[in-house]
Amino acid sequence: DDDTDISKSSTNIQQRRRRPRPASDDDPETLNDNDNDNNNGWLYSFAQKWYDTSGILASHMHKNATIVKDSALSKDFPSRVVHSGTTIAQQFGKTVERTGKLMTSVYKLWNDDEDDEDDNDNE
Repeated sequence: DDDTDISKSSTNIQQRRRRPRPASDDDPETLNDNDNDNNNGWLYSFAQKWYDTSGILASHMHKNATIVKDSALSKDFPSRVVHSGTTIAQQFGKTVERTGKLMTSVYKLWNDDEDDEDDNDNE
């Protein structure tokens, strides 16, 4: 059931992409005598790109939701979550240590004493 929904939405997106784009502002067939500047071409192009991109985004979101649904409803999902959480928690110590070293390096870089000598010469 879900696979057919995904393929239908993919087909709709592909059909939307095949729509002809508006001709350029220089094309005499698209110029309207009542519209002196004919500045609406870029707006139509932008709207069409927005529409196409929105369709692609919706399709990808649907696929992601299907994957998450299938994954979360599996029987081993709770045990995988516990295992992943344990692995992450085991890395906390190393992460704090690395962050401390980085912040110490940044602090020393910003408070370098060599710059202070130049400041004292001006006084």
